Amino acid sequence: MSNAVVQIGGQTFMRFDLEMTWQAALLYCRSHQTDLADLQTVIDEADKEALKSITSDTEAWIGLYFNAASRSLSWSSDLGASIPTWLQVPEFWPGLCAGIGTFARYSPRVYAVVCSALKPFICFY
Repeated sequence: MSNAVVQIGGQTFMRFDLEMTWQAALLYCRSHQTDLADLQTVIDEADKEALKSITSDTEAWIGLYFNAASRSLSWSSDLGASIPTWLQVPEFWPGLCAGIGTFARYSPRVYAVVCSALKPFICFY
């Protein structure tokens, strides 16, 4: 499994190119690292550039998902509920999870993706 690693704000983010569903990726991250990527600490331009270095035009799962119980977006890490404004999060509803991708020279963006889709993923610890 190939991967790319970057340090952001004292945390390590690692991208895995093995494609899994969001739930399978979550379980993989929890058993090998900490969790799917929580981007609450990615706040300035340097952080975004570092994140961009491990993203591509294929969305990779991160730990953001639509929590049906609270009817709002949640981070799987349970480390808080803030969503950086730069993420430009689209509308989510049940069954959708977040993928992050980068196209050309633009900043990384979050996409609402069906949770059962097979995607690479980003863990953090």
